[in-house]
Amino acid sequence: MTGSSNQALNDSSEARDGEIILDVSWLTERAGKAVMTDGVSRIEMAWIKLLLGWFSDRIAFARLNRWGRYGRLSQSAVLTMIEQTEKVWQESEPNQLTQNFRQKFYQAKALIELWPHLFMPQRGIKILLQASPHHLDNEAALKNILNKEQASFICLLYDTEMLEYPEYVPTPEWQNLKKRLDIIARYADCVITDSEATRNRFLPFMAEAGRPIPVVTIPLGADALPHLKKADPRPKSEQISDHPYFLAIESDHAGHNTEMLVTVWKRLILQLGTKAPDLLILGQRHPENSKLGKMLARNPDLQRHIRFRESCNDQQLSHMMQEARALLKPAFFARRGMVIAEALRHGLPVLASDIAVYREISSNMADYIDPLNGSAWEEAISEYMNPFSTRRQTQVMRLKGWHPMLWQDHMRKVLAVIAAQS
Repeated sequence: MTGSSNQALNDSSEARDGEIILDVSWLTERAGKAVMTDGVSRIEMAWIKLLLGWFSDRIAFARLNRWGRYGRLSQSAVLTMIEQTEKVWQESEPNQLTQNFRQKFYQAKALIELWPHLFMPQRGIKILLQASPHHLDNEAALKNILNKEQASFICLLYDTEMLEYPEYVPTPEWQNLKKRLDIIARYADCVITDSEATRNRFLPFMAEAGRPIPVVTIPLGADALPHLKKADPRPKSEQISDHPYFLAIESDHAGHNTEMLVTVWKRLILQLGTKAPDLLILGQRHPENSKLGKMLARNPDLQRHIRFRESCNDQQLSHMMQEARALLKPAFFARRGMVIAEALRHGLPVLASDIAVYREISSNMADYIDPLNGSAWEEAISEYMNPFSTRRQTQVMRLKGWHPMLWQDHMRKVLAVIAAQS
C-alpha cells in the first residue's frame, strides 16, 4: 500500500479493518473475448489492478453471472483473468484460426474458474464497490446482493447524458437508464460521478428517492496506451492509409453524428479529389443495411476514403493515435468519453462536440464544435489535415502543459470516499 493510499483510509480508524468487495461482473462476462476494449472494461480493469496492488489482504471479488448466480471469486482466478484479458488487448495474433481457438479456450476456462462460489458474510465494516452499470437496472438482483453482503454500497456513475436526448436513443435503452438511476438513488449509500454534469443529472433522482446520500465527483483516469518499440517494424497489415487520416472511435451509438461526418467527407472529396483525407471509424461494423450503409454503397469515392474497423488491440490503437491527424467526436451527447482524455494523453489532438461533459473530461484542451454545424467541422478538419497548421499546432502546444488525472490519483480519491463511508 502506498503512503497516499494508506492516508486515504487513516481518516477512519475503523476502515483499516474493513473489507472491500469489488464487483467485477462486467469484465468477467467478457473474459477471453477478442474485442476492442470498451470504456467500462478499462475502468473496471484499473480498479482491479490498483486495489489488488494496494489492498491484497482486504480486497474480495464478486460477480453476478449471466445465469443470475452471485458469489465470490478467488484472487488467483481474477489475476489470471486480467492477465489473459490484457494479452487480448495488447497482443496481435496474425493467424485467425489460432486466435479463434485461443479465444474459445479462454472462454471455456473462464466459465470454470470464474464461476461465483458461495460465501459466508464476515462481520464488521464492508464496502461493496461497483464501477460498471452491470445489473444496476435489476432491482431484485441488487437487493439480493446487498442482503447477502450486508455492506455499504458505493457505485460509479457515468454516461447519463442520453437522458436528455430521448429522440436519439432506442426507447428500451432510455428507459433502462432512467430505471438504473432510480435504483441507484434508492439503494446506494454513496455515488461517485465522473463529472459535475453527470452529478447534476443524478441529483433529481436522489431528491425523488428522499435519500440525501453523498454524491462525489471524481474524474476518470487517463493513463497512456502502450507504445510499440521503435525497433518494431510496421506490419503491412497494420498500415491504415497513405493519406492523412482522422479517427472516430466508439461511434456505434445513436447519439454519434456519423452521418454528418460522411457528408463532410463527401464535400472534402469534391474539393480535393484523391488528396482528400481518410476517415477511420473504429469500434463499429460496416453499416450494411442502414441509411449510412446505403449512402456509402452508392458512392465509390466515399468507400475509398471511409473505412470501418470493428476492433483493434491497444498496440494497434496506439499506432493509430500516433499517425492520425485528430480524433473526431461529433456526438450529440457523451457516451464513454474517456477516449477523449486518452487521446489527449497520447498527444493526439481532438475535435469534439461542444458539450459540458467533453469540456470537463478534456479540461478544455480540445477544440469544440457545435455537433450540428457541418460547415464548422469541415473547416476544422481541413485545417487539421496539415500537421503544422496554426490551429492544430495551437492544440498540440496546449497539450504539452496538460497533466490529466492518472488512475492511481483517481483511486486515491475513491479511497477517501470509502474512508468517509466506513
